[in-house]
Amino acid sequence: MNVIEEFTKGVSEHLEKTEKDKSNPLGSDLFVRKIANYLVQCARKSEPFAKNLGKEGKSIEDCAKYIVGCVRDSGRQGFDDSEIYGLAMHYYDEDDIDVNNVSLSSVVVNHMVELTDEEKESARKEAYDKLVQEQKEMLSGKNKKKKEGSSESQQSLF
Repeated sequence: MNVIEEFTKGVSEHLEKTEKDKSNPLGSDLFVRKIANYLVQCARKSEPFAKNLGKEGKSIEDCAKYIVGCVRDSGRQGFDDSEIYGLAMHYYDEDDIDVNNVSLSSVVVNHMVELTDEEKESARKEAYDKLVQEQKEMLSGKNKKKKEGSSESQQSLF
């Protein structure tokens, strides 16, 4: 098994483990997948970097923690993808990196969500039904106010 296959296997094992952990936020899995996919692409293009993925003591989980720790320590709120990917490559390039014990619970990943046609139709129907219900409630509320107000505002002329 080559280094890239071993790395990919380690990523899969990490994701399986975190999938079973109900407290694990979904954003962190997506974050790990995106980082891992990028690193695999780089390893396929660069043999020296591919060897770095196989370094003992390195893991995708620690890589993600390293990135989150660097982001947190910077005090900034947003980063370009290339900055994050650069941190991931730096983690695997260097041998003496301390990984902060940070939680991946606050990771936000920019990505497009692709919905199936069934999911789109379901979302449309839900939105339509909700709008209809809100309009019915609004109209019934107005009718009640008119009825209540009309009896008070009519005065007897006699």
